[in-house]
Amino acid sequence: MSCPTVLETIQQVSQARGARDGDLLAYYFDFDVNSYTDTLKKELQSVNNVQALCRKNITERPYDDLTAAYLTFIKEVDPTNLTHLYDLFADVFAQFIPAFNAGDAGWLVPMVKKLSSYLVEFALQADKQTRVRSKNKKATDAARILSRTFNMIISDRAPFEESKKPAIYFVTNLAFKVYFNLDTIRLCQTFINNIQKAKLSVENFPISQQVTYRYYVGRLYLYQHLIKKAETELDFAFRHCPDEMRKNRRLIFLYLTITRIIRGRPPSRELLEKYGLVNRLSGIIQAIGKGDIRSFERSLDAQLDWFLSTGNYMILKERCAIILYRQLIRKVFLLTYNPSPKSPPTLSYEDVLTAMSVASDDEDLDIGDAECILISLIDQGYVKGYLNHQRKLVVLSKQNPFPPINSVEVITEYPLEREKTK
Repeated sequence: MSCPTVLETIQQVSQARGARDGDLLAYYFDFDVNSYTDTLKKELQSVNNVQALCRKNITERPYDDLTAAYLTFIKEVDPTNLTHLYDLFADVFAQFIPAFNAGDAGWLVPMVKKLSSYLVEFALQADKQTRVRSKNKKATDAARILSRTFNMIISDRAPFEESKKPAIYFVTNLAFKVYFNLDTIRLCQTFINNIQKAKLSVENFPISQQVTYRYYVGRLYLYQHLIKKAETELDFAFRHCPDEMRKNRRLIFLYLTITRIIRGRPPSRELLEKYGLVNRLSGIIQAIGKGDIRSFERSLDAQLDWFLSTGNYMILKERCAIILYRQLIRKVFLLTYNPSPKSPPTLSYEDVLTAMSVASDDEDLDIGDAECILISLIDQGYVKGYLNHQRKLVVLSKQNPFPPINSVEVITEYPLEREKTK
């Protein structure tokens, strides 16, 4: 395809606008710095006033200024200066906003998808280039623009097929990507709440958007310690992510595995090997199975940087502690239990304390610590029984005193609520 001249580009935009052809309009706005735009770039150097030229040849605003911003992007873009590249592109998006904000702008959905994708790509690239000197300024700006765009979409009252709402999950997923990059995960909740209020079920959207959305929602639930909900969302994302998307499947599998470790259903070694996670996770899985607190902490700390980078360090440390104690105390029970038809099984505080001290390599633990752990285990449902404080005994249920971990409803500790109370 030959490269259009400046006037041909202006005419193409005008024609696409006249036909209300969103796909064609998006096609004409090419932001790849390649040979297609290089020829146009050279011609634009001789154009002194791009905006005046566009206003002369495009009668309907704001498409004249939108086209001028696009041609200015091509004229001035320097692929080596990503910050300036982002600023030029952000101006294109700013000129697009008035057009998209119109009441009958549903036909612009292809355009908003294209611009939103490039917005995030350019913002993250710019911040990566200048990370030493700034603090994700462009990503923060992109998040603001996406939030504004989302509000335009969600407030559209036109019938669905004619509205902007077909772009809702596409834009939401991009906003989630930026929020996770900025470590401002809690802001995702506003998007989720508004989508739920608008009754826009993700099931009615393309499966690719469903997978991405439910992956991010699953990670949000994991952050909020809503483990069962997180597992449900991540399981859906994993099962519906195409096999050829290996990198994405591995990422989803990682967070799905974290939920299943916490819920007592870790994956097989074969699955860990398939996704290259044996060295990362097998140590903590084995330690949990044995109730070996010391080995668990060593395995976790040996991969400290990686667990921190994936956001899984604290949730594993906090959530697996109670499971480790459950496994340890069950092991003590199996070693010390003497069946009696007349009385229920019991465990002494002293035996529990000894096991805890050895397993954690902590000689400062006392009977009070052991009792606190036992109270927590019983209260959360990991152990069935009651405490005899005077005799320093755990009186266990005759039937199934240690229910399967995955049958226990995990108590939620909600980070946002904890912060509100500070």
